[in-house]
Amino acid sequence: SERLFQRVQKLARVRLPAFMIGDQLQRDIAPAKAAGLVTIYIPSRFRPQWEPDEAAVGPDYRVEQFDQGADIILATNQQAGSSLGRP
Repeated sequence: SERLFQRVQKLARVRLPAFMIGDQLQRDIAPAKAAGLVTIYIPSRFRPQWEPDEAAVGPDYRVEQFDQGADIILATNQQAGSSLGRP
């Protein structure tokens, strides 16, 4: 839920972006996005009929494989670290 993601961010106390990688728009991506996390959607073959349209949820990124999501996280955190004065 959105509250869970907000609590995790608060407890983590980091200034780098938090991410959610998920394969379900309704259960993974939408609540994480509402809580302010960067969302990475990996569509799967399982698509429940209650699942909203991808455009309606608007994940930040869409990838086909998990390692592509990891690359996005590494690149984003490297950029954020540089802006914080980290190498």
